[in-house]
Amino acid sequence: LSEDRNIVIWLPPGYDDNPDQRYRVIYMSDGENLFDPRIASWGVDWGIDEAMMRGANAGQFEPAIVVGAWSSSRRGYEYSPWHDAPQYARFLVDELLPRINKGFRTLTGPENTSVMGSSMGGLLSYYLVKNHADTFGACGCVSTHFAFSDENIQEFRRKDGAEPDPTPFIVKDIKAGTSISPGGRFYFDYGTETLDATYEIDHAPVRDWLLDQGLVEGRDFLMRKYDGADHSERAWRARVGDQLEWLLGGG
Repeated sequence: LSEDRNIVIWLPPGYDDNPDQRYRVIYMSDGENLFDPRIASWGVDWGIDEAMMRGANAGQFEPAIVVGAWSSSRRGYEYSPWHDAPQYARFLVDELLPRINKGFRTLTGPENTSVMGSSMGGLLSYYLVKNHADTFGACGCVSTHFAFSDENIQEFRRKDGAEPDPTPFIVKDIKAGTSISPGGRFYFDYGTETLDATYEIDHAPVRDWLLDQGLVEGRDFLMRKYDGADHSERAWRARVGDQLEWLLGGG
């Protein structure tokens, strides 16, 4: 990747007291928004640490190590499967993941390694499991921006020119016959307000395609709608426990 970035690592309570215990790992995008409202983009963090311990204390799953990579000024391109996500995947697979496995007591293999993100980060998480299920076995894709298209790229570049194509890239991929790596598990969710208002329609062709690929809904993938939820960290914080349960509790 062309820009350096901060990495934040959350270790479950008791990590230092149990030297023989190993943990699953969740790699998350937009790491600046996960734990601390003082540095979160909009003043609200996801509360991942609190949600992790609520789920663990309720017996829903064992806590996992969380690795959060901060975003950069090239976030839109880096998280896009149709732009720099292949390079981002190399950063994770070839650089970050080996360093985490060397420095911390991790459980390895795709069954113990998952990814999670929101909006464009949801697209990135989808891409990583779709194409690298041998490394990342499951993803939590929160308010995934499946509406992403040439029209959005025009907005990124802020340039005038020919009328941009509003057809989502994912729809073009599906029509072109794209396939999915076997073995991965996918969680998608969306709200009904602000940017999420069109997401039920945007997710529909993805659901049909996953079924056509032979995936079983409820086992291999899940799509969940949250009525009244908007496109914000506050909304994602309110339901993050559901994604953690899917990733860590077996679906």
